[in-house]
Amino acid sequence: ELSLYRSSDDFQFGNNVSNGWVNEAASLGWNSVLNDKVSLEADLVFSNYESTLSDGLDFGGTTLETGITHYQGNTGIIYKFSDNLDVRLGGVYKYLVNNRGDLEIAGNDESDLAVNVDDEEAIEASGYLELDYSFSDIFGVSVGLRYSNFSLLGEGSFNTYASDESRSLSTVTGTNEFGAGEQVTSFNGL
Repeated sequence: ELSLYRSSDDFQFGNNVSNGWVNEAASLGWNSVLNDKVSLEADLVFSNYESTLSDGLDFGGTTLETGITHYQGNTGIIYKFSDNLDVRLGGVYKYLVNNRGDLEIAGNDESDLAVNVDDEEAIEASGYLELDYSFSDIFGVSVGLRYSNFSLLGEGSFNTYASDESRSLSTVTGTNEFGAGEQVTSFNGL
């Protein structure tokens, strides 16, 4: 099963300010019934969102471009334990790229200013077990467990902060440099 989607718009506010965006998504799914008890499923997912905000002024005007790109793969096996109970076991892998912003400030030809903030990259891997029980044709319950691991990846400079205070410029204690694809931090849980 293949699904494709694209949308876009460009809003104009007054004579100068505009906000445009583009949203794209695609998914490819595969399901297979092996026998009356076991079936398999797999999906590949892609999405991309980009936004541009501009004030349209020739001198001193600003343009900000941001976006996020998402890639995902899902796999699973479904076991029909009984007419009322399905057991699902699977995994999900996600790769995310967050374009935090490219800012351009227009001046005369020699004084244009461009500020590019490093993209953030992250991966998330998870596994799950789900039980779906049907009491009737209109009433059922789903319960499950999911373990996820999320990792923020370099490249970039990341501030360190005093551990017993809220984060602000005044509580920065240093800066750590990370190379491309290097793990900055990781979170996991059940």
